[in-house]
Amino acid sequence: MRDVYDIYYFAKNNWDIDKEIVERRTGKTFAEHIADCVRLVESIGEKQMLRGLGELLDDKEKIWAKQHLKDEVLFLLKNYQAVIK
Repeated sequence: MRDVYDIYYFAKNNWDIDKEIVERRTGKTFAEHIADCVRLVESIGEKQMLRGLGELLDDKEKIWAKQHLKDEVLFLLKNYQAVIK
């Protein structure tokens, strides 16, 4: 879940993703990897959202993460998909 939170944090801060590094490390095109990320995030259950994050977030952030993190990350990943197609 920390990776999911990192996606959110990087995208919200408008930090660029080095597409060449992603492609080199995954062996896939950037578009394929983003599609894989979307599928993976979509498969995350509600009860899993705080796994590995709980100790890093305060109570208010935990509530937000449980209720909104998945949807926010999917929105941001789909925006990346729209731009790279």
